[in-house]
Amino acid sequence: MSLSEAEVHWRAFLEALVSRGMHGIEMIVSDAHSGLAAARRAVFNAKGKCEAERLLRLTINKYEPIASELAKWLETSMPACIQDCFDMSALMPPEKKAAIQREFLVNNAIKRHLQSKQA
Repeated sequence: MSLSEAEVHWRAFLEALVSRGMHGIEMIVSDAHSGLAAARRAVFNAKGKCEAERLLRLTINKYEPIASELAKWLETSMPACIQDCFDMSALMPPEKKAAIQREFLVNNAIKRHLQSKQA
């Protein structure tokens, strides 16, 4: 816990994580807080905002051509994957399993209802 979000506090936090073995950081997602940005650059020798935006654009451009296929897969395959997760939860109490399944079905019904209103 720190008294503020100043660079010195963020830097101490990030350096503590590094000293405990954290490495290979590829992305940090945050708001535009200047203290965190400065600490990130100092600790990880990270590129500036322009470089991050360029990398984000490259990533989006890379996956844009397969976006429709990904959406189809999510609609068809993910429910089966989720059902498999429910089926593998043999150690879960039945009432907990039923509550999770109800919540999933309700959320899915709400999603379909909102999509039908938009169409």
